[in-house]
Amino acid sequence: MRKFRLCVALIAATLTGAASAANPAPTAPPIAEKKPVTDRYFDATVVDNYRWLEDRDSPETQRWATAQDQYARGYLGSLPAYAGLKQRLTTLTRGASPSSARSMRSFVSATWNTRRRNS
Repeated sequence: MRKFRLCVALIAATLTGAASAANPAPTAPPIAEKKPVTDRYFDATVVDNYRWLEDRDSPETQRWATAQDQYARGYLGSLPAYAGLKQRLTTLTRGASPSSARSMRSFVSATWNTRRRNS
């Protein structure tokens, strides 16, 4: 899970730019406060300590996300391979999108099926 979070943070930092000098990166990730919410599903009780983070419009969530972003950008920007990886990801994300390939496949398939029916 930690590798997945690091990968997501790296991609996000790569696509949006490096940390700014005006906002130095924190030395530790922000701590998400636990605010337990309890739900009951049939015979099971489920406690979600971080449901408050699901509300994107909440000022608390936005503050936490900004702090998390600053920490990730600072950490990733300090990695020796960051510049090369950023360049590679930029190159990959500016290529043809999967949706364009899917559209072409649909066109070819439709054309092939039409020719077979008319033969």
